[in-house]
Amino acid sequence: MKILLIEDNKAEAHIFKHAIEKIMDDSVSVEICETFSQGFEFLEKNLNQLMVVFVDLGLPDAESWRDISAMLQPYAGKVPIIVVSGNEDGDIARELLKSGFEDYIVKGGKKRKLETLRETVDFAICRHQATKRLVDNVDQDAQCIRWLSGGYSV
Repeated sequence: MKILLIEDNKAEAHIFKHAIEKIMDDSVSVEICETFSQGFEFLEKNLNQLMVVFVDLGLPDAESWRDISAMLQPYAGKVPIIVVSGNEDGDIARELLKSGFEDYIVKGGKKRKLETLRETVDFAICRHQATKRLVDNVDQDAQCIRWLSGGYSV
């Protein structure tokens, strides 16, 4: 399995990659993309192999965090996406979480401890899987209702 890190700051990316490798098992590899376009292309090509995506909001080829959000939001239901940003704006974090992103980590904040980073990854994956199961169950229930009603609305 792979973890995607979209981060333009090489030093920050190196530190984060090292931390992720330390908390995960050996079967996980971390791919770093320095621009949003590179990261988005990697995401599209490797979606089924990704365990989690970390994305910075201040990337050089993205106009704003809203652009990043709009481009990644359709993928949020397919892979856990965790925002890693220097921006401590709680309103931005809440808006991203409401649109399907799994978590919001402030760079240099309290979640930089390895055990907390591990929990963040684990919880993001668990929340993502639970949500997917709920959506699948709702879809199955809707199919059953359509079948039982002979295709008529109920």
